[in-house]
Amino acid sequence: MLKSISAPDLNDVSPDQPADPMPGAHRELTGLREAHLGNRLKDLRTAAGLTQLQLADRAGISRKTVNTLENKVLTPSTVLALRLSRALDTPFETLFFLEE
Repeated sequence: MLKSISAPDLNDVSPDQPADPMPGAHRELTGLREAHLGNRLKDLRTAAGLTQLQLADRAGISRKTVNTLENKVLTPSTVLALRLSRALDTPFETLFFLEE
């Protein structure tokens, strides 16, 4: 049986405090440690004998994007991460990992 969920009454919110569209949802995340997406891009690229430009061409991105990813200046979108995995013929979870 589905439980009915009602929306918060926006009239009960003070003007100084914005309405929370999902009250209590943030509590679920408080115990989590911050994690970042790490990558083995440079190691796998060089093992494949590719330059940054060659990998960029295969993935349809710029060489500078490859460089910023390798230096961990940029975190890739899901689509970009999947393109890089495909360009290196490497499983996603081999190329990317969580750094905690």
